[in-house]
Amino acid sequence: MTFSTFTLADQAWLVARVSLAALLGGCIGFERGNAGKSAGIRTHMLVAASSALAVGLGELARVRAGTGDPTRMMHAVVTGIGFIGGGMIYTMKRARGPYGLTSAATVVLVAGIGMAAGAGAPLLAGAGTALTLVTLSGVQAIEGRLRLLRSTEEISDEDSVDDD
Repeated sequence: MTFSTFTLADQAWLVARVSLAALLGGCIGFERGNAGKSAGIRTHMLVAASSALAVGLGELARVRAGTGDPTRMMHAVVTGIGFIGGGMIYTMKRARGPYGLTSAATVVLVAGIGMAAGAGAPLLAGAGTALTLVTLSGVQAIEGRLRLLRSTEEISDEDSVDDD
């Protein structure tokens, strides 16, 4: 297989998919960066774009040259990104308890979004991005209210202690 096997149209098709993946990854990275997390826009864009590129190249190799397997590329992406996510948790573990779990999860999820874009499923990639953003922003607000409610209940329990 040579790169001349890939036509200009093939390459343009893949550039569009990789660009979509980078854009969607950037949306999630923007949210993470605004939340003050170390993995921000660049990290998420690069993970999504590289995932889309790997899957897209696997698909092009299968279609044009009769070799290649996009599912193997997906497996390789998930394995590699899993190591990056694990490293994010490990290097940030100096804080009290496990730290960086959500950032690691978003990096793994962005790889999935990139793979969806690279495989030609833009609706799935977009829906995954929207669900991720709703989860990151909406659930955080709910968690904050629950923490406030719990701390208010603890204070009222202390006030109602009977001193016999």
